[in-house]
Amino acid sequence: MHHWNQGCCLGKTALWATARDTRFSAVIASCSGEGGAALSRRNFGETVARLTAPTRFPYQFSESYGLFTSHIHHLPVEANLLLSLIAPRPLLLQTVSEDLWSDPKGEFLAAVDASRVYEFLGTEGLQISLWPVAGEPVWGYPQLLYARGRPRNPALRLGDLYGVFKNSFDKSKNR
Repeated sequence: MHHWNQGCCLGKTALWATARDTRFSAVIASCSGEGGAALSRRNFGETVARLTAPTRFPYQFSESYGLFTSHIHHLPVEANLLLSLIAPRPLLLQTVSEDLWSDPKGEFLAAVDASRVYEFLGTEGLQISLWPVAGEPVWGYPQLLYARGRPRNPALRLGDLYGVFKNSFDKSKNR
């Protein structure tokens, strides 16, 4: 039996749960941002300082995470390592190109780096290293990054994208 994990607005929670629990066979994370798929050391958009501020979301993280707000470059882990912990399971990062708060470029850069682990484990990582055009899905079984541009492209509805992702995973399992 396959258990899928999906998080929209709680994409970081879906990523962390999938990394820690191998019962999840795949994950879809939407706009997970800082603390999720976005690189913390870029210090862009949603930052560790903003996430752990008393008026924001400190309850979502360990108190020790907040200790790195003034020296983020000393953080011992990074988002690419979180994504690597999910390998070789399928991973869909669905981002919005204009959502600078969640840092879609930081998510893309983490996925590119995590691709090395997917490839080491015998699966295909992302086959691109340059930031893709918004609205163009970047496939690399079992990873995919999708940056949705505005105006929204009706040909790339989220439900359809999720279905294509799931079907590509199911087909590969039957080979």
